[in-house]
Amino acid sequence: MDLKRLKYFCAVMEHGGINKAAHVLNIAQPPLSKRIQELEEELGISLFHRNERRLEPTVAGVYFFERACAILQEIDDAVKNAQSIAMAHPRQIKIGMTHLLQKFFNKLVVEIINRNTCIEFGVSITDSSQLEQQLQKGEIDIALVQRPHVNDSYSCIPLASIGMVALIGAGIDIPKEKKTISLLELSAHPLILIKRNVGTGSYEALLEQFKNLNVTPNIIMGISQPASIVSLIDSGVRAVSILPKTEIDEKELKTSSIIDITDAEDVFFPTVVTLKKSAPINEVMRVILDIYPEKEKT
Repeated sequence: MDLKRLKYFCAVMEHGGINKAAHVLNIAQPPLSKRIQELEEELGISLFHRNERRLEPTVAGVYFFERACAILQEIDDAVKNAQSIAMAHPRQIKIGMTHLLQKFFNKLVVEIINRNTCIEFGVSITDSSQLEQQLQKGEIDIALVQRPHVNDSYSCIPLASIGMVALIGAGIDIPKEKKTISLLELSAHPLILIKRNVGTGSYEALLEQFKNLNVTPNIIMGISQPASIVSLIDSGVRAVSILPKTEIDEKELKTSSIIDITDAEDVFFPTVVTLKKSAPINEVMRVILDIYPEKEKT
């Protein structure tokens, strides 16, 4: 049954006729009369005795009015109670964000939270491989990670790839005035690379590129967090690293420097991942489409 017809019927009863009810409801009289007739047809009874001067409610009309008012009041109470419950127990969305691309994804997370102040957010920051596991277990709703390997259970939104830069530690024999450097040149220096705790990712992709160059890189350490790599090298570790350009602020470096890498394929691919079986998180997806309209096609 159409609730609007019930409201119109109650208004006619309360105001004693079509004319006053139409004025209060701010609608024309003919469509209001039509809605009342439709309600009577739906019920199969007459709610009013009609004469030239006014509408007189039938006995059935009086009874139905009392019950309709009670129903509308219950609905109004239910709406208010539901709103109160929602405010006391806000919807929760758990977001997982990878260490690898934390600075890149920060602006997205900030915008999601600022636009949806009625939602309670939880943010977990860890390795991409661990976030994939958390997603599978239902511990997070959405993962902002390095592109995962093919998985039929995932729904992925790939974003534009991020270029690479070389972080050069103090004491490394590379001229500071040098503007670009190749992977071949970097392979001769001690390397600290980003490496997942579990599974494969950018580390293995870089090894494949070194292999294609017929060189064996001098890798001295693998660390899952770019910030830790930057901290170590800028604190004096004599090494170089290959990092996403979004994750280094050159102004914050004290002893090290960064150089663009040439002749290398991108290995850092930010991706928004959810489970296919999960309902779409529209509040998040709207922000993604606003911030990253240039995202790659799947």
